[in-house]
Amino acid sequence: MTHRTLPREPRASSTSTALAVVGLLLVTMTLVAGIVLSTNALDVREGARTTAWLFPTAIAGIGALLTAVILRFASILASLRLRIDAMRDHLPALITTYGGN
Repeated sequence: MTHRTLPREPRASSTSTALAVVGLLLVTMTLVAGIVLSTNALDVREGARTTAWLFPTAIAGIGALLTAVILRFASILASLRLRIDAMRDHLPALITTYGGN
């Protein structure tokens, strides 16, 4: 039998939360900048300078959000794997103890 305990909170979970917050901030920033750019459409030079960083920032924000989702999913799977291993180790002993035939 193995005697592993579940971690209080996997490290990937806190990392994914931080990445999700950064991703949401980047996506929100590009949304606000796009709205401001569309309301002041007469200034073409300023619009071109803003658009130059708007698209890459949006892509970086979406990438951070997707990475956060993948890390969160991986930490959930790791936690489930530990629980299944513990159940697999201890279930035969429980069945024989309580006489389940």
